Amino acid sequence: MKAFKSCLTTCLVFFFLSPVCRADLIDSKLALVIDVSASVSDSDYQFQIQAFETAFNHPTVLANIDALNEGILVEVFFFSSSAVSADIDMLLTSAADAAVFSTMIGALTRPFSEGTSPADGMILASDWLLDSTVWESPSLLALVVGDGYGSYHNDGAARDAAQANGVTINGLAVDDPGYFIDACLPSGYYFENITTADGQCYQANSYADFEQALTLALIDATETPRLVAAPRPLAIFAFSFLLFTCIRSVLFRCLSVKYA
Repeated sequence: MKAFKSCLTTCLVFFFLSPVCRADLIDSKLALVIDVSASVSDSDYQFQIQAFETAFNHPTVLANIDALNEGILVEVFFFSSSAVSADIDMLLTSAADAAVFSTMIGALTRPFSEGTSPADGMILASDWLLDSTVWESPSLLALVVGDGYGSYHNDGAARDAAQANGVTINGLAVDDPGYFIDACLPSGYYFENITTADGQCYQANSYADFEQALTLALIDATETPRLVAAPRPLAIFAFSFLLFTCIRSVLFRCLSVKYA
């Protein structure tokens, strides 16, 4: 019996620690961090939301999602002088899923409109990305969308903390009302304080052309390295074979002792 328990323990360890058997392992996690501060008018907010809804239905975005092995988990966060989650996270594994999620984004109402703190958005999004309680991924990405400078907390420090924990942050800077055109340049605010070293910065010249910049950002975000994993049935077969071998070995020992 002791030998059987030892063998069974080995089998279980193999089964649950094997990467191909972890049900929570997905291709990517994406946090959409959206500026809803006072500088964003109600019409600008609608431009953003409608652009997200349209971009998630872009043919290339849909093709990228369809090509994933285990899908991409997406959540929306809003930031002003503080940040909040929209609580609509959804695992997208097909074009149909993306269409459903786009409708969910389109129905989101503005939670508040105060000061500007991208740092709060990055911190909240990073916490969500790093939480592997349910889903885990080697690709953790946040897309921070905004039209102005942070005025509450140290955005650069929040960015650095996220980067140190393996989170990539891309920025999408909107030049509205005209003083944010250089945000993505090497000396610009988003380049210096928002995007991580491995991230990208996208520039929209106004909310009128926001959709084009956002679509490009989402195409890049969904074009993540896909997980290379053996099919689950192979892992189950390997586990079953190991367990069968253990049982046969123990029974053989028992019979040998009995008839010795």
